[in-house]
Amino acid sequence: MQRPKPPLARLAITSRTDPGSVYFERVDGGLPEQASHVVTKLVPLLQSTGVPLHEIAVLYRGRGPLVTSLRALLTEEGTPFVVDRDDRLPNADVVVWAQRCAVWKLQGHAGGEQRFSELATMLAGWLRELGCDLSRTRERLYGVLSAEADGSSFLADWLPRLDEVGLSDAFRVARRLGDNKKAWAQLNAIAATELSALTLAEFAHGARPLNKLVLSNYHNAKGRQFRAVILPGLQDGLVPYARWNKYSGRLQTPSSLEEDRRLFYVGVTRAKETVFLVTSDYHETPWGDIVPTGPSRFVEEVRRRLADST
Repeated sequence: MQRPKPPLARLAITSRTDPGSVYFERVDGGLPEQASHVVTKLVPLLQSTGVPLHEIAVLYRGRGPLVTSLRALLTEEGTPFVVDRDDRLPNADVVVWAQRCAVWKLQGHAGGEQRFSELATMLAGWLRELGCDLSRTRERLYGVLSAEADGSSFLADWLPRLDEVGLSDAFRVARRLGDNKKAWAQLNAIAATELSALTLAEFAHGARPLNKLVLSNYHNAKGRQFRAVILPGLQDGLVPYARWNKYSGRLQTPSSLEEDRRLFYVGVTRAKETVFLVTSDYHETPWGDIVPTGPSRFVEEVRRRLADST
């Protein structure tokens, strides 16, 4: 395996100063073999160097045989994983506030990044806008957040305690808070979703389940960062996508070349430290046709840029 180690900064993020590594992984076979390489070789390799599963993301364009193989192999190997946005909560003020409450609680009520005064101020602001009684607001919030619970407590058991500060009742009758009213309903509805299995520590961590590998398409990975990112399925015809004409043996011209290039670099730059670009000589269509187009042109672009920068 060819494994140069240039600064990741030179790929796309000009403001980065920390070095990163880009590895080129050429696999014999097609997409199932790439999936096997990811699950049985690359993920264990990263874990052996101290990278936890929740800091590893396997990113792909769209769905298809590759994702099917990845999910089947991860299940077979007993590797915990989450798919796409299964680990995401609504990005609303009330949800963020509740997460910060969890962070403060797990800090041990002292010091740390989250201050109790900020949480109390946010709560008082919402209650004031609703014309609610503000007396003992800080005292009630402190009592709720100091109640017995730890990082292993389930989110579904802990969230209802926030009702005791009077916030949820106020939101249920409010008409002026718009999105926040909806967000509080979403937050309280978590108990009916897969997110109810999150622990308080995972919720404070950003609602990303701890020790679970992340599978996501490029688009859903926007705005997120991981210590290591693996990009399999980097075949011309898949990334960038182009229709394969099995009669002429040629790819049709990609219709969204620049958009696919942009999404590819979004995927690459989700990594804080390490990127694996996984290719092979061919890939299979969902109908079983072999497409012998070789590695994505984007991978070759990265290879050239890295060679020019050294």
